[in-house]
Amino acid sequence: MSIRFPTGRIRRLLLAASLAISSLAVATLIAFGCGESEPSPETAAAQELERGIELFDGGHVHNARQAFDEAARLDPQYAEAYARRAAVWIALGDHARAASDIAHALELESDLPITHRHQGLLFIVLGDESNAILAFSRVIELQPDSADGYIDRARAYLAVNDAESALADMNSAAELKPEDARILLIRAWIHITLGDTGRAQTDLHQALSLTREEELITEARRLLSLIP
Repeated sequence: MSIRFPTGRIRRLLLAASLAISSLAVATLIAFGCGESEPSPETAAAQELERGIELFDGGHVHNARQAFDEAARLDPQYAEAYARRAAVWIALGDHARAASDIAHALELESDLPITHRHQGLLFIVLGDESNAILAFSRVIELQPDSADGYIDRARAYLAVNDAESALADMNSAAELKPEDARILLIRAWIHITLGDTGRAQTDLHQALSLTREEELITEARRLLSLIP
């Protein structure tokens, strides 16, 4: 069955789920030893990384880049600093710098899930869905409890008209985050695409019971209106 890549609100939900940088716990303990009053470069770099994540999540992309720059300067071996900065470059449309930071992060630490995730997002932007699927599959291998990995891969499957595989991934994401209304909305859209209006309605009603976000409520009602 031929399907079109999602547009409008559903696409924004997929993009938000994909690009949104999760607030992972970053070690920020400051060591005060032997009378030292300044944190070590590694600790300061971790603090800058955490600050950058918060800025990026808040939509302050340029300030986030500066924080990730500083984290990399303080600790040049800090793979996550380069991986996180790659997301900034993707958001700014600088694909060459994103690819460079991803490659450097992989050299420093080949099994860091966030690096493979941002590599997959870059492949999506570049229209290389096959390699995006491979990158997101690696995320899932490294971090099988990551709902984001399944959501990201579902998006790549949708881009190549593989709705069945996308649905399987969204089922996995929903098992990991059963009360996430965005996941239910995306899965409902896939159900509608596949003609399974009964399951779509179930997901949409459940999403409405879980969220108070006006955008999600509006989209759930819009999708319900599409069902005969």
